[in-house]
Amino acid sequence: MPRISKDQLLKLQKRYPTDASVGALFGIPRQQIHRLRIKYGIAPVSKRNEKRNQEIARLSKSGLAIAQISKQYRISTVHIYRIIKQVQKENFPEVSTDYST
Repeated sequence: MPRISKDQLLKLQKRYPTDASVGALFGIPRQQIHRLRIKYGIAPVSKRNEKRNQEIARLSKSGLAIAQISKQYRISTVHIYRIIKQVQKENFPEVSTDYST
């Protein structure tokens, strides 16, 4: 396994959004990058995206079209819906988003 320092990993994670993309640069599985992050105490990208996710949920609630939000953040519409659902669940855990019953 290539030696990746904490500073290198921090720089790589700013440039590449996922452990898999960082691992692909070195020809190693994403799990090894994940283990390095844990070893060095580096938060996963999802933790660093909390502010972005809150903004996406706010834009959606204000009436901006999902397609526009998707284009603005360069994220698929499916992922935008997941983010909105996740933020709603975190902010209002007692409110169910399951309408099947």
